[in-house]
Amino acid sequence: MYCPLAPKDYREQSFLQYAIEYLVANCPLCGGEHPAKFFAFVARSYLGDSCVKGTTFIKVPRLICEPNKEKRRQTGEPLQYTLRILPGFLIPHSRVVVDLVHEALEGCIGQHAATRLAATLLMGCLSPLSFRLFYQRVQERIVAWLDVLVRLIGELGGEIAEQGEAAAHEPLQAQWRWFHLLVSELLRVHARLPGAPVVLRPLRWQFVYALLSRHQMGLGP
Repeated sequence: MYCPLAPKDYREQSFLQYAIEYLVANCPLCGGEHPAKFFAFVARSYLGDSCVKGTTFIKVPRLICEPNKEKRRQTGEPLQYTLRILPGFLIPHSRVVVDLVHEALEGCIGQHAATRLAATLLMGCLSPLSFRLFYQRVQERIVAWLDVLVRLIGELGGEIAEQGEAAAHEPLQAQWRWFHLLVSELLRVHARLPGAPVVLRPLRWQFVYALLSRHQMGLGP
């Protein structure tokens, strides 16, 4: 889910309230028409702007689905009944924040200015395996990302230039450029929606990757 907070602005209680309000209509675990229920705060860590700054620890809410828990107890079916909700600047199963990952990807793919080792350092990491994991996810998912963005823009009445479209067989760099164009158009039409939350420019990539995560294809596993 998307929460318009930078790391320095994160507050446990305000995020919990935002999470429960966002999920009040449907349970994210069973899909049932009952609100999410707060279970506990759990520890979560992430890296600062560099390895030198070390690790920052916060607490994030864990929600519980009572129907799934009860069904699991009665049937033995391995249903998930708790879920951690992360603020938009975090990636599931990663200690690197969204904006540093995108900056590294942009330097390597979009600008051709950074080697994979340099991109690794931009992320604040030391092992090239850290960046390679995200690079491979982009390679595997970018065509699906483009499809999702095209569909969302169409549903919102946006405009898509036919000549800008990048097909699956085109180079990754061309697909990445098209990705940026679609993101710009999506944010433009999103800003016109009555009552839509404002997406500040510094937080736009948090918004985009959280949106993709809702389609099970974000930067995380």
